[in-house]
Amino acid sequence: MNESISELIKRYEEMLEKHESAFFDLHEFIDIAQYYEMQAELDEALKVLDYALTIYPSNVDLISKYALYTYWKGDIDKAYEMVSDIPMVTDFAMKTKADIFLAKGDKETAREIIFKIINNSKMDMIDCLEAVDILSEHELYEDALNAIDILIKRFGHRDEILEEFFFVNNELDRPQENIEMLNMLLDKDPYNVDNWCKLARSYGAIKEVDKALDSCEFALAIDPDHDFACNLKAFFLYEAKNYDAALNLFLKLYEKDPQNFTVLLGLGDSYWAKQDYPNALKYLRLAIELNDVIAEVRYMASYCAFQLDMYQEALDLLIPVGEMPEGNDMRYKMLTMDLKLAQNTPIADIYEELIEIVSETPEVPNQYWLIKAYCDEYLKDFDKAAYTYLKTFELNFMPKLTMYRIFLTCNDMHNQGIIVMSDDFINYMNDNQAQMEEAAYELLLMPEHFDPSDALEKECIDQLNSYLKNYEPKH
Repeated sequence: MNESISELIKRYEEMLEKHESAFFDLHEFIDIAQYYEMQAELDEALKVLDYALTIYPSNVDLISKYALYTYWKGDIDKAYEMVSDIPMVTDFAMKTKADIFLAKGDKETAREIIFKIINNSKMDMIDCLEAVDILSEHELYEDALNAIDILIKRFGHRDEILEEFFFVNNELDRPQENIEMLNMLLDKDPYNVDNWCKLARSYGAIKEVDKALDSCEFALAIDPDHDFACNLKAFFLYEAKNYDAALNLFLKLYEKDPQNFTVLLGLGDSYWAKQDYPNALKYLRLAIELNDVIAEVRYMASYCAFQLDMYQEALDLLIPVGEMPEGNDMRYKMLTMDLKLAQNTPIADIYEELIEIVSETPEVPNQYWLIKAYCDEYLKDFDKAAYTYLKTFELNFMPKLTMYRIFLTCNDMHNQGIIVMSDDFINYMNDNQAQMEEAAYELLLMPEHFDPSDALEKECIDQLNSYLKNYEPKH
């Protein structure tokens, strides 16, 4: 009886631990190496192959796999040297050689190898599709389409071949070719539900939602209980902004399968679109329980919690995004800042993050420029505050609010003897003191009535520009 992979790994690792020799046949070595490959432990996989090659020194598949791992580790020159002279006596050796030759830039030789595989009557469909995948991975999509034409002639319109055909056309932004192929197939077999679903997706790719919905209807007329067709119909109803109908379908699908991530996301999206944040959050939470590493789902859930004044939960949902490959971008920083501001986080705890946001958007003003300037104003660092307000005003971002903050800053600087304002300015401030004080210490808010004359606005701008004439900003 064959050993399980866990038993095989245990025997191999015990051999290493005891510094003994043990016998493994060729397929066992390959299985052990592939185990470490799946664990992303390529160094360990290479050690297995080093040992295996002492027993089977001329085995082409072992040499090919060693070269492939070497290529994956980034040493393309060594990998290329290893495969250059190996005989192409197995399909794996041929595919590895083609893959490495493409990476090295020898496209002509690689193409010859791949089309030799595809035209070889002894090669089965899976081997041929793996060869096409190599062309696609290296973005040789036109060659991939030519190869797929050969496979269709050899094996017919098999689902696996069609999926590759659709993928390549999508990469080439040619959805119309997919639609033409599917319509041809549906003319031959109009009762193929899967092809109706593929046609719906193809129409969806070119934003022809009505035709996508029609395709879903044909699929469901053939099989009313086809979950994927129903899911697609719900999605395209959502795309058509028919949120109530989409919700009804998603809820029916949820009753049948409450662990379906796509359905949970559809419910979250639909309730979100209706601004029903409690229900949106409910289903987005369930989606995160199934898959907690999709940033967009966490953003949506965090925003829902934010809208419901559940600031700490919103932060808890958002913080893991910062550790994701696409995380810790400007969107993440800004939403995190919004949540900290909503929690009245002390200025000292948010100031460095504000500096980071402002420094990463040097010519694209946003509300965080004003928030940072407000913090500088609050901390009586008037140089920084005035500089930011003036630049924001110059770039015409929220000019009325910015001018209001400039008035407050000028007033504060005048009261502290830093600058001297005209009697007209002082009178204006005194006449409007009550309503201006009401909003002075609220972020991004201003009085209901704020309408200074052009002359007063110019006076403020001129005074601050004069004051900052020799100022060099550090942030």
